[in-house]
Amino acid sequence: PLREAVPDGTEDEILARGPAQFLGYADPKETLSAMMPDGFFCTGDLGYRTPEGAIVISGRKKDLIIRSGENISAKEIEDVLLRHPAVRDVAMVSMPHERSGETVCAFVIPGGKPPQLASLVQHLEGYRLAKQKYPEHLEIANDFPRTPAGKVRKFVLRQMIADKVKGGRE
Repeated sequence: PLREAVPDGTEDEILARGPAQFLGYADPKETLSAMMPDGFFCTGDLGYRTPEGAIVISGRKKDLIIRSGENISAKEIEDVLLRHPAVRDVAMVSMPHERSGETVCAFVIPGGKPPQLASLVQHLEGYRLAKQKYPEHLEIANDFPRTPAGKVRKFVLRQMIADKVKGGRE
């Protein structure tokens, strides 16, 4: 399906098309899912256009948590929780939820004494984030699985919490 341009300031997936664009992936199925019929490539990046025409990348499509049909940006929550005095690093991921499909799980590397979930929620309330963005679960970690470049492998964290929920150890 073709997608329409969104108004300036509206976050959506960034699509790209141009003469230097690659022809596709080695796996034809991947190419089919990433390329639009009109030649646009679905980057997987989320962003918005400013009134001046600049593109601002605001996150990754896979970093979205879809709770009861609403898209929640993991980065928005992470940016606020990094200001919490007991949080050295944080990664927000989707967690399977029976009623809402997905909910918010916070993986936290503490900066001292590990924080409690209630403390994180109170911190988010102070920044006036919407309640649906509050994490429902907290996992304390010593470190995160990372790529060689140091980027957090969120897919590993998502799988860890999904396995925990599925195993009933929640």
